Amino acid sequence: FAHEKGDSTICAKVSTPEFQGNCYSALAVKTNSAELCASAATPEGRDGCYREVAYTLRDALICGKIQAPDRQDDCLAQYAGRVGDASVCPNIKNERTRDHCYSSQAYRDSSLCGKIVDPTTRQECNRNVSR
Repeated sequence: FAHEKGDSTICAKVSTPEFQGNCYSALAVKTNSAELCASAATPEGRDGCYREVAYTLRDALICGKIQAPDRQDDCLAQYAGRVGDASVCPNIKNERTRDHCYSSQAYRDSSLCGKIVDPTTRQECNRNVSR
């Protein structure tokens, strides 16, 4: 309802943290305004909101606003997958998530397999792109 009215005060009145975060996400996406995400009551709500806005606006920099490192890495990896932009993969701190990011984009550029640290994942990547 808040996103239909474009009114963030409606989101502030939602008492369930999960639903409040969803409310801010929908409103932030509709208004192209990541700043609204800061109003969500919980870190999870804020991070989820930033993730949705990053995907919708196709702006990986918004993932940087996410507080939890693992959720930030997931945002970047999923952003790369949705948008097809491997340039964000080096910004992922978790090695396994970063390797997955490169692997998921290697069909566009097979040289990305060479950036994968884990030997098994790199081998699998090279096998998949050579098909």
